[in-house]
Amino acid sequence: MTEETQAVRAVVFALTGRTQTGSYQAVVCSPHRRSDVTMLESSWNLRFDGRASSVVRCSTVPLETVTHHADAKLSQDPSDDDLIRIAGENSTELFSSEQVQTPCLLSERVNKIGSRLSLRVRLHPKSWADTADFQAEQSYWITHYERRIALGNDYLKPRLEDYRIENDRAKEISIPVGAALPVSIRSLEETDYGCLILNEQFSKDEFSAELLISGRNISNGVKLEREVRWNDEGEAKAILSSVATVLQIAVG
Repeated sequence: MTEETQAVRAVVFALTGRTQTGSYQAVVCSPHRRSDVTMLESSWNLRFDGRASSVVRCSTVPLETVTHHADAKLSQDPSDDDLIRIAGENSTELFSSEQVQTPCLLSERVNKIGSRLSLRVRLHPKSWADTADFQAEQSYWITHYERRIALGNDYLKPRLEDYRIENDRAKEISIPVGAALPVSIRSLEETDYGCLILNEQFSKDEFSAELLISGRNISNGVKLEREVRWNDEGEAKAILSSVATVLQIAVG
């Protein structure tokens, strides 16, 4: 486990739905990247709303964001646009030892009861390219290939160009209704993690949304942020970005 991930030990997931195979669609809400989570551990004893713990296993293989070329590409591989969305949402796949009602938060923090709120928000990122998670994935893999090319591995240059093309493509894809974005709310005492699910679009940047957040009462005007941390060959890296502003909290 890397030094910066030790600083945030608790992995927080938002389960957003269930697949036809019985697994759960999930967003990694804590600052870990999806691939960091799958590398750190394979399973956790997690609690939902303070009830008895259940074993949750994360089995998704860490994927590069750019699809692999050529004949090795399988028909079930995600499309380029799907991989951009997966990176921007920091989404993964979980298997639980018991059936869980979604959407919900799961966390290693004992008795950390979360809130579920209906909101109207102003979304700040204009495209997937503006999200901290997509930028972190891009930074990680571009640096990875630049270093290896600098060592004389020129055959990787087309792979590096793929990432530049992917970034241009991501700038063209706006964040749609149905997107699930990892978010956090900071205070002097602690940071709470959660997920913002976009339900309906009213204007270019205003949405109705559902917020799952770990144990905090929020108010109008609160800023929802996103921080991503990762280790780049021994160097601690982080990106902090603004996700949305809470315009109105539904009553009742």
